[in-house]
Amino acid sequence: MLAFATFQASISQPTELTTPTRRAAPLAKVALRCAPLMPRSRAILAMAAAEGPARAQILLKAEQMNRREILLQGLVLQEHLANRDVGATTATLDRILRVHPAHEADFFPILVNALADFDGVDELAEVLDGSAPWHQRFLDHAVNQPNALLGLAALYPKIENTTERFDIILVGSLARAGSLDEAWSVYRRAHSSRREQPIDHTARRWNQQMPPFDWRYADSTGIRVQPSISLMDLQISILPGYGGILAQRTFHSNGKSLSLQVSHNIAPSSQLRNFRVSAECAQNGDLLINETLEARTINWNLPSRAKECRFIVLKITGRVFSFESPVHGEISVFDIKPVSI
Repeated sequence: MLAFATFQASISQPTELTTPTRRAAPLAKVALRCAPLMPRSRAILAMAAAEGPARAQILLKAEQMNRREILLQGLVLQEHLANRDVGATTATLDRILRVHPAHEADFFPILVNALADFDGVDELAEVLDGSAPWHQRFLDHAVNQPNALLGLAALYPKIENTTERFDIILVGSLARAGSLDEAWSVYRRAHSSRREQPIDHTARRWNQQMPPFDWRYADSTGIRVQPSISLMDLQISILPGYGGILAQRTFHSNGKSLSLQVSHNIAPSSQLRNFRVSAECAQNGDLLINETLEARTINWNLPSRAKECRFIVLKITGRVFSFESPVHGEISVFDIKPVSI
Protein backbone atom coordinates (compact mmCIF):
# COMPACT_ATOMS: atom_id res chain seq x y z
CA MET A 1 0.00 0.00 0.00
CA LEU A 2 1.60 3.24 -1.20
CA ALA A 3 0.18 5.45 1.55
CA PHE A 4 1.52 3.17 4.28
CA ALA A 5 4.91 2.92 2.55
CA THR A 6 5.11 6.71 2.40
CA PHE A 7 4.20 6.87 6.09
CA GLN A 8 6.94 4.37 7.02
CA ALA A 9 9.58 6.05 4.87
CA SER A 10 8.88 9.45 6.43
CA ILE A 11 9.40 8.35 10.04
CA SER A 12 12.76 9.48 11.43
CA GLN A 13 11.85 9.16 15.11
CA PRO A 14 9.16 6.78 16.35
CA THR A 15 7.66 9.47 18.60
CA GLU A 16 7.49 12.06 15.82
CA LEU A 17 4.47 10.96 13.79
CA THR A 18 2.85 14.29 12.84
CA THR A 19 4.95 15.00 9.72
CA PRO A 20 4.85 11.41 8.33
CA THR A 21 1.09 11.15 8.76
CA ARG A 22 0.48 14.48 7.07
CA ARG A 23 2.69 13.48 4.14
CA ALA A 24 0.85 10.18 3.76
CA ALA A 25 -2.67 11.56 4.31
CA PRO A 26 -3.34 12.59 0.65
CA LEU A 27 -2.33 9.14 -0.57
CA ALA A 28 -4.50 7.57 2.12
CA LYS A 29 -7.52 9.55 0.86
CA VAL A 30 -6.87 8.33 -2.68
CA ALA A 31 -6.57 4.76 -1.41
CA LEU A 32 -9.88 5.04 0.41
CA ARG A 33 -11.65 6.19 -2.73
CA CYS A 34 -10.37 3.08 -4.49
CA ALA A 35 -10.75 0.70 -1.54
CA PRO A 36 -13.08 2.15 1.13
CA LEU A 37 -12.49 -0.72 3.54
CA MET A 38 -8.71 -0.36 3.71
CA PRO A 39 -7.97 -0.02 7.48
CA ARG A 40 -4.42 1.33 7.27
CA SER A 41 -5.54 4.29 5.18
CA ARG A 42 -8.16 5.17 7.76
CA ALA A 43 -5.57 4.79 10.48
CA ILE A 44 -3.23 7.25 8.75
CA LEU A 45 -6.07 9.73 8.31
CA ALA A 46 -6.90 9.44 11.98
CA MET A 47 -3.28 10.07 12.95
CA ALA A 48 -3.17 13.11 10.68
CA ALA A 49 -6.35 14.54 12.17
CA ALA A 50 -6.20 16.80 15.19
CA GLU A 51 -7.37 15.31 18.47
CA GLY A 52 -11.07 15.80 18.93
CA PRO A 53 -14.42 14.71 17.50
CA ALA A 54 -13.16 14.40 13.90
CA ARG A 55 -10.40 11.99 14.86
CA ALA A 56 -12.68 10.01 17.14
CA GLN A 57 -15.25 9.68 14.34
CA ILE A 58 -12.63 8.40 11.87
CA LEU A 59 -11.42 5.85 14.39
CA LEU A 60 -14.94 4.73 15.23
CA LYS A 61 -15.77 4.03 11.57
CA ALA A 62 -12.44 2.33 11.00
CA GLU A 63 -12.81 0.14 14.07
CA GLN A 64 -16.27 -0.96 12.99
CA MET A 65 -14.83 -2.08 9.65
CA ASN A 66 -11.73 -3.90 10.89
CA ARG A 67 -10.73 -5.02 14.36
CA ARG A 68 -7.62 -6.99 13.41
CA GLU A 69 -5.28 -4.32 11.99
CA ILE A 70 -2.64 -3.65 14.66
CA LEU A 71 -1.90 -0.05 13.58
CA LEU A 72 -5.58 0.84 13.71
CA GLN A 73 -6.19 -0.91 17.01
CA GLY A 74 -3.17 0.82 18.49
CA LEU A 75 -4.69 4.18 17.60
CA VAL A 76 -8.03 3.16 19.06
CA LEU A 77 -6.20 2.12 22.23
CA GLN A 78 -4.38 5.44 22.36
CA GLU A 79 -7.71 7.26 22.07
CA HIS A 80 -9.23 5.26 24.94
CA LEU A 81 -6.15 5.86 27.10
CA ALA A 82 -6.32 9.60 26.43
CA ASN A 83 -9.97 9.57 27.49
CA ARG A 84 -9.13 7.43 30.58
CA ASP A 85 -11.79 4.96 29.48
CA VAL A 86 -10.64 1.86 31.36
CA GLY A 87 -13.39 -0.43 30.10
CA ALA A 88 -12.80 0.43 26.45
CA THR A 89 -9.03 0.18 26.96
CA THR A 90 -9.18 -3.35 28.37
CA ALA A 91 -11.65 -4.48 25.69
CA THR A 92 -9.38 -3.11 22.94
CA LEU A 93 -6.33 -4.77 24.46
CA ASP A 94 -8.23 -8.06 24.58
CA ARG A 95 -8.96 -7.79 20.85
CA ILE A 96 -5.35 -6.89 20.05
CA LEU A 97 -3.77 -9.66 22.09
CA ARG A 98 -6.13 -12.36 20.84
CA VAL A 99 -4.97 -11.65 17.29
CA HIS A 100 -1.42 -10.38 17.92
CA PRO A 101 0.05 -12.27 20.91
CA ALA A 102 3.55 -11.25 19.79
CA HIS A 103 2.77 -7.77 21.15
CA GLU A 104 2.11 -8.92 24.72
CA ALA A 105 5.38 -7.40 25.98
CA ASP A 106 4.29 -4.03 24.55
CA PHE A 107 0.82 -3.98 26.09
CA PHE A 108 1.08 -5.92 29.37
CA PRO A 109 2.62 -2.89 31.16
CA ILE A 110 -0.57 -0.92 30.47
CA LEU A 111 -2.62 -3.56 32.28
CA VAL A 112 -0.09 -3.79 35.12
CA ASN A 113 -0.37 -0.03 35.63
CA ALA A 114 -4.15 -0.33 35.75
CA LEU A 115 -3.81 -2.94 38.49
CA ALA A 116 -1.29 -0.86 40.37
CA ASP A 117 -3.70 2.10 40.41
CA PHE A 118 -6.72 -0.14 41.17
CA ASP A 119 -8.35 1.57 38.16
CA GLY A 120 -9.14 -1.49 36.10
CA VAL A 121 -9.92 -4.31 38.53
CA ASP A 122 -13.58 -4.69 37.61
CA GLU A 123 -12.96 -4.14 33.91
CA LEU A 124 -10.10 -6.66 33.88
CA ALA A 125 -12.29 -9.18 35.68
CA GLU A 126 -14.77 -8.98 32.80
CA VAL A 127 -12.02 -9.61 30.23
CA LEU A 128 -9.91 -12.24 32.01
CA ASP A 129 -12.35 -15.10 31.70
CA GLY A 130 -9.80 -17.65 30.48
CA SER A 131 -11.18 -17.69 26.94
CA ALA A 132 -7.89 -16.54 25.37
CA PRO A 133 -4.34 -17.86 25.96
CA TRP A 134 -3.02 -14.39 26.77
CA HIS A 135 -5.21 -14.16 29.89
CA GLN A 136 -3.15 -16.62 31.95
CA ARG A 137 0.09 -15.36 30.45
CA PHE A 138 -0.77 -11.87 31.67
CA LEU A 139 -1.52 -13.13 35.18
CA ASP A 140 1.80 -15.01 35.20
CA HIS A 141 3.53 -11.79 34.13
CA ALA A 142 1.70 -9.53 36.59
CA VAL A 143 2.28 -11.75 39.62
CA ASN A 144 6.00 -11.05 39.25
CA GLN A 145 5.49 -7.26 39.28
CA PRO A 146 5.59 -5.95 42.87
CA ASN A 147 3.39 -2.93 42.06
CA ALA A 148 0.60 -5.20 40.75
CA LEU A 149 0.30 -7.54 43.75
CA LEU A 150 -2.38 -5.68 45.70
CA GLY A 151 -4.36 -5.16 42.51
CA LEU A 152 -4.16 -8.88 41.80
CA ALA A 153 -5.38 -9.60 45.33
CA ALA A 154 -8.41 -7.39 44.66
CA LEU A 155 -8.90 -9.03 41.26
CA TYR A 156 -8.58 -12.60 42.53
CA PRO A 157 -12.12 -13.08 43.93
CA LYS A 158 -13.57 -11.82 40.65
CA ILE A 159 -11.86 -14.31 38.31
CA GLU A 160 -11.83 -18.06 37.94
CA ASN A 161 -9.63 -20.75 36.42
CA THR A 162 -6.31 -19.50 37.75
CA THR A 163 -3.51 -22.05 37.89
CA GLU A 164 -2.25 -23.49 41.15
CA ARG A 165 1.22 -22.16 40.33
CA PHE A 166 -0.20 -18.64 40.02
CA ASP A 167 -2.03 -18.99 43.34
CA ILE A 168 1.13 -20.17 45.12
CA ILE A 169 3.25 -17.33 43.73
CA LEU A 170 0.61 -14.70 44.52
CA VAL A 171 0.15 -15.86 48.13
CA GLY A 172 3.90 -16.07 48.73
CA SER A 173 4.67 -12.74 47.08
CA LEU A 174 1.96 -10.90 49.00
CA ALA A 175 3.19 -12.40 52.27
CA ARG A 176 6.82 -11.47 51.58
CA ALA A 177 5.69 -7.93 50.77
CA GLY A 178 4.06 -7.72 54.20
CA SER A 179 0.48 -7.83 52.86
CA LEU A 180 -0.52 -10.76 55.07
CA ASP A 181 -4.24 -9.98 55.22
CA GLU A 182 -4.46 -9.94 51.42
CA ALA A 183 -2.30 -13.08 51.17
CA TRP A 184 -4.55 -14.88 53.67
CA SER A 185 -7.66 -13.86 51.73
CA VAL A 186 -6.24 -15.32 48.49
CA TYR A 187 -5.06 -18.44 50.32
CA ARG A 188 -8.50 -19.10 51.82
CA ARG A 189 -10.22 -18.74 48.46
CA ALA A 190 -7.63 -20.86 46.65
CA HIS A 191 -7.80 -23.51 49.36
CA SER A 192 -11.58 -23.77 49.24
CA SER A 193 -11.59 -24.16 45.47
CA ARG A 194 -8.77 -26.72 45.22
CA ARG A 195 -8.91 -28.93 48.32
CA GLU A 196 -11.55 -31.16 49.80
CA GLN A 197 -10.29 -30.78 53.36
CA PRO A 198 -10.93 -27.58 55.33
CA ILE A 199 -8.09 -25.25 56.30
CA ASP A 200 -6.02 -26.72 59.14
CA HIS A 201 -6.29 -24.00 61.79
CA THR A 202 -4.29 -26.07 64.29
CA ALA A 203 -1.06 -26.59 62.28
CA ARG A 204 -1.53 -30.29 63.12
CA ARG A 205 -1.16 -31.52 59.54
CA TRP A 206 2.13 -31.06 57.71
CA ASN A 207 0.73 -29.69 54.43
CA GLN A 208 3.21 -27.82 52.26
CA GLN A 209 1.27 -26.86 49.13
CA MET A 210 0.99 -23.11 49.67
CA PRO A 211 3.52 -21.47 51.99
CA PRO A 212 3.63 -19.48 54.17
CA PHE A 213 0.19 -20.55 55.44
CA ASP A 214 1.19 -24.15 54.80
CA TRP A 215 4.57 -25.45 55.95
CA ARG A 216 7.87 -24.69 54.24
CA TYR A 217 10.68 -27.21 54.84
CA ALA A 218 14.45 -26.97 54.74
CA ASP A 219 15.86 -28.01 51.39
CA SER A 220 19.62 -28.23 51.64
CA THR A 221 22.49 -30.70 51.70
CA GLY A 222 22.79 -32.57 54.94
CA ILE A 223 19.20 -31.92 56.06
CA ARG A 224 16.14 -34.01 55.22
CA VAL A 225 12.77 -32.80 56.43
CA GLN A 226 9.62 -34.31 54.98
CA PRO A 227 6.08 -35.19 56.05
CA SER A 228 4.87 -38.76 56.31
CA ILE A 229 2.41 -40.04 53.72
CA SER A 230 -0.46 -39.38 56.13
CA LEU A 231 0.81 -35.81 56.72
CA MET A 232 0.47 -36.44 60.46
CA ASP A 233 4.20 -36.85 61.26
CA LEU A 234 7.27 -34.83 60.29
CA GLN A 235 10.41 -36.86 59.59
CA ILE A 236 13.72 -35.17 60.39
CA SER A 237 17.27 -36.26 59.62
CA ILE A 238 20.34 -34.03 60.02
CA LEU A 239 24.00 -34.89 59.40
CA PRO A 240 26.86 -33.44 61.46
CA GLY A 241 27.79 -29.91 60.47
CA TYR A 242 24.33 -28.88 59.29
CA GLY A 243 21.35 -27.03 60.69
CA GLY A 244 19.04 -24.01 60.48
CA ILE A 245 15.30 -23.52 60.10
CA LEU A 246 13.85 -26.99 59.59
CA ALA A 247 10.19 -26.04 59.14
CA GLN A 248 8.25 -22.79 59.18
CA ARG A 249 4.62 -21.79 58.87
CA THR A 250 2.57 -18.62 59.36
CA PHE A 251 -0.48 -19.30 61.49
CA HIS A 252 -3.62 -17.16 61.32
CA SER A 253 -4.74 -16.30 64.84
CA ASN A 254 -8.25 -15.25 65.78
CA GLY A 255 -7.28 -13.06 68.73
CA LYS A 256 -7.60 -15.88 71.25
CA SER A 257 -5.36 -17.21 73.98
CA LEU A 258 -3.35 -20.02 72.43
CA SER A 259 -1.44 -23.09 73.53
CA LEU A 260 1.12 -25.15 71.64
CA GLN A 261 1.68 -28.86 72.15
CA VAL A 262 4.62 -30.78 70.65
CA SER A 263 5.51 -34.48 70.87
CA HIS A 264 8.52 -36.10 69.21
CA ASN A 265 11.05 -38.96 69.31
CA ILE A 266 14.08 -37.12 67.93
CA ALA A 267 17.34 -38.73 69.04
CA PRO A 268 19.90 -38.72 70.51
CA SER A 269 18.28 -36.82 73.38
CA SER A 270 21.65 -35.45 74.55
CA GLN A 271 21.70 -33.14 71.50
CA LEU A 272 18.18 -31.76 71.77
CA ARG A 273 19.34 -28.57 73.49
CA ASN A 274 20.08 -27.31 69.99
CA PHE A 275 16.55 -28.04 68.73
CA ARG A 276 13.95 -25.36 69.40
CA VAL A 277 10.39 -24.28 68.67
CA SER A 278 9.65 -20.58 68.42
CA ALA A 279 6.61 -18.43 67.79
CA GLU A 280 6.79 -14.75 66.92
CA CYS A 281 4.29 -12.10 65.93
CA ALA A 282 4.51 -11.60 62.17
CA GLN A 283 3.50 -7.95 62.37
CA ASN A 284 6.19 -6.71 64.76
CA GLY A 285 8.64 -9.59 65.29
CA ASP A 286 7.75 -9.94 68.97
CA LEU A 287 9.15 -13.29 70.16
CA LEU A 288 6.35 -15.09 71.99
CA ILE A 289 8.08 -18.37 72.82
CA ASN A 290 11.51 -19.86 72.11
CA GLU A 291 11.87 -23.23 73.81
CA THR A 292 14.04 -26.32 73.39
CA LEU A 293 12.76 -29.80 72.51
CA GLU A 294 14.66 -31.48 75.33
CA ALA A 295 11.42 -32.98 76.69
CA ARG A 296 9.55 -35.52 74.57
CA THR A 297 6.16 -33.90 75.08
CA ILE A 298 5.81 -30.20 75.76
CA ASN A 299 2.86 -27.88 76.34
CA TRP A 300 3.29 -24.13 76.24
CA ASN A 301 0.77 -21.36 76.70
CA LEU A 302 1.57 -18.39 74.51
CA PRO A 303 1.69 -15.09 76.44
CA SER A 304 -1.45 -12.97 76.50
CA ARG A 305 0.04 -10.42 74.10
CA ALA A 306 -0.19 -13.09 71.39
CA LYS A 307 -3.89 -12.20 71.16
CA GLU A 308 -2.85 -8.93 69.55
CA CYS A 309 -1.18 -10.76 66.63
CA ARG A 310 -3.31 -11.66 63.64
CA PHE A 311 -0.50 -13.83 62.27
CA ILE A 312 2.06 -15.88 64.20
CA VAL A 313 5.18 -17.35 62.60
CA LEU A 314 5.97 -20.85 63.89
CA LYS A 315 9.51 -22.16 63.44
CA ILE A 316 11.27 -25.43 64.20
CA THR A 317 15.04 -25.04 64.21
CA GLY A 318 17.86 -27.48 64.84
CA ARG A 319 21.60 -27.87 64.47
CA VAL A 320 24.07 -30.75 64.67
CA PHE A 321 27.65 -29.69 65.22
CA SER A 322 30.41 -31.35 63.25
CA PHE A 323 31.69 -33.27 66.30
CA GLU A 324 28.21 -34.67 67.14
CA SER A 325 26.25 -37.70 65.96
CA PRO A 326 23.59 -37.52 63.22
CA VAL A 327 20.08 -36.74 64.46
CA HIS A 328 16.96 -38.59 63.34
CA GLY A 329 13.35 -38.77 64.44
CA GLU A 330 9.78 -37.64 63.97
CA ILE A 331 7.54 -34.93 65.34
CA SER A 332 4.23 -36.72 65.86
CA VAL A 333 2.24 -33.86 67.40
CA PHE A 334 2.41 -30.17 66.58
CA ASP A 335 -0.84 -28.58 67.63
CA ILE A 336 -1.65 -24.94 68.24
CA LYS A 337 -5.15 -24.25 69.53
CA PRO A 338 -7.20 -21.96 71.78
CA VAL A 339 -6.71 -22.39 75.50
CA SER A 340 -9.69 -24.00 77.22
CA ILE A 341 -11.08 -21.80 79.97
